[in-house]
Amino acid sequence: MENQCKQPARPDRRAWLSALLMRRSDHLWPRLALGYARLRGLPRGARARLRRRTAASLAGVALLLALGAGGLAVPPVTHASVITVDEVTCTLIDAIRSANHDAVYGGCASGAPGADVIELTADVTVDAVFEYLRYPRDDGNYDSHGPFGLPIIRSEVTVNGNGHAVDRDPSAESFGLFGVGGDGDLTLNDLTLRNGWNPPYLGGAVFATGGQVTINRSTFSENMADFGGAIATRDGGQIIVNDSVFADNRAIGGGAILSGIDAQTTINRSMISGNYSWQNGGGLYAYGSDLTLNNSTVSGNSSRWNGGGIANYLAGGQVTINNSTVTGNSSELMGGGIYQVT
Repeated sequence: MENQCKQPARPDRRAWLSALLMRRSDHLWPRLALGYARLRGLPRGARARLRRRTAASLAGVALLLALGAGGLAVPPVTHASVITVDEVTCTLIDAIRSANHDAVYGGCASGAPGADVIELTADVTVDAVFEYLRYPRDDGNYDSHGPFGLPIIRSEVTVNGNGHAVDRDPSAESFGLFGVGGDGDLTLNDLTLRNGWNPPYLGGAVFATGGQVTINRSTFSENMADFGGAIATRDGGQIIVNDSVFADNRAIGGGAILSGIDAQTTINRSMISGNYSWQNGGGLYAYGSDLTLNNSTVSGNSSRWNGGGIANYLAGGQVTINNSTVTGNSSELMGGGIYQVT
């Protein structure tokens, strides 16, 4: 099937499509332009779901709509709800619940259909487990990806930290901070995440299974998990990191970041420094996934086994490094800077 998709379209098929478009051009082009504008106005998560459903680009989805594709509907464009967290009247826990359920929780404003924006005006300390992230298996049961101190992100949520921090209370039991489910889409801006502690699971500060995470201008420090001391993703999850710092995070594998099976991780203009792993990938660990490093620095990380800076395991994944520096890393076995098994 994959090879068939890559073959050029048959001439008779192209001719049929061209004839159809020309015959309906008077009515088609205005509808195409309107449909494309509506799609562009949708939240990112809604656009991604439509593209996955149709296996088409955004322009392709607009064309299907213009041609009257049965069963395909564009969700209405909605404006984001802004929820302000002061940790007195409105807590971060209640703000995420409001965003997930488009309802009022605690003293927070209601979330709205589509995207929601949470504005922090105070630091947040999380002191107890709120929810477990569970992932369905083919046999109808669930695998647990561990406890999290905040509600699992199940919708499109942006958290503007405004220079504030989210910490796990050092005296509390072990748990991660943010968990992102398969339909979740989380953006973190200008935020510090500290002391997430999630062994024997993945992602001390952030873990995504099938969801999407975008991180901008943020700092991750003193987080720990079995894999991905600060961040971990797997099962088709996507993580994009921009202009951020990872320091003093620890894990068995991937002291700062684990890019797990079938995931995609892109790191832009960021610093990964002073992280540690007891096995592989003191800084970054790609395990059957695609990891791209652009204009970034990986320095001063260490591992007890292999890949003090970066470790890449399992065929099918690829590590791409563009205009970046990997220096001053160390390992006790092989690959002080980069270690790769193909």
